[in-house]
Amino acid sequence: MNEPRFGTAGLADSYTVKKFDPAAIAAYTAGFGLTAFEYQCGRGVRLAHDKAHALGEACAARGIALSVHAPYYISMSSLEEDKRLHSIDYLLQSCALVKALGGKRVIFHSGSCGKQSREEALEKALDTMARAVKACDEAGYGDCILCPETMGKVNQLGTLDEVLALCGVDERITPCIDFGHLYARSLGTQFAEGTAAADYAALLAFFLMGCVFIAIGMFLSSLTESQIIAAVSTFAVLLVLFLWDDLVSFLPSALSSLLSAFSFTQVFYNFVQYSMFDLSGLVLYLSLTFLFLFLTVQTLQKRRWA
Repeated sequence: MNEPRFGTAGLADSYTVKKFDPAAIAAYTAGFGLTAFEYQCGRGVRLAHDKAHALGEACAARGIALSVHAPYYISMSSLEEDKRLHSIDYLLQSCALVKALGGKRVIFHSGSCGKQSREEALEKALDTMARAVKACDEAGYGDCILCPETMGKVNQLGTLDEVLALCGVDERITPCIDFGHLYARSLGTQFAEGTAAADYAALLAFFLMGCVFIAIGMFLSSLTESQIIAAVSTFAVLLVLFLWDDLVSFLPSALSSLLSAFSFTQVFYNFVQYSMFDLSGLVLYLSLTFLFLFLTVQTLQKRRWA
């Protein structure tokens, strides 16, 4: 049985080499202990085959398996016949590239359902899939593995069942399971039975923290007619709130312990890092929000009657 491989889809921002350098790409990937790399062709298959051969050799020397992500323009269930035929062309181009790279797998998005039912869209996609398999065999790419990917947007054709249905067209077709996409299309409920409550609580804390930011900014803006002064003063106050724990640590222990109870960031960390429902923290956020909104109203009323 083959050992599982771990790798990335494309290169991270920390990769700083500007020109195409196969050896650098392979060394960068291997430096993280990774053994797989998915070459991205989302905007079109543009890598020359001689460069692909060089990248394939550099990665093979380091035990890195290569795959290709086909262009995003693929629409297996389009109502327009030309777009469906072009989708097959994109798959053929991707297969040619992955063979030049020395790999086998071509990952692709099947596209959206458009103005038709999911059943109708799947029927068209199955027909396009069968045509694509036939075209790959005729072009000499029968050893390539087409991998339809599960999709994150609800209107896209890409539930797990739909992907498995596409895989039923030919035994060589293998599903590409993107758990992040499945999680997204379920609106954060799938795979999160044990943490859903904590996740939603963290979102609530994040929302209330944003309310505090806005309330503080509104209050400081009400004190001056200069937008620059309002922006700078708001940034300064929020910076103090973020550095609150560090600042109070310089105070005497008794006073530091008292002020630490008003830690602005610790509340958020309790929700996000420790999955704690910090009721007192929520009260703090709500209190600060209403306090600064009240002060803003009073300031504007005072200015109105002055």
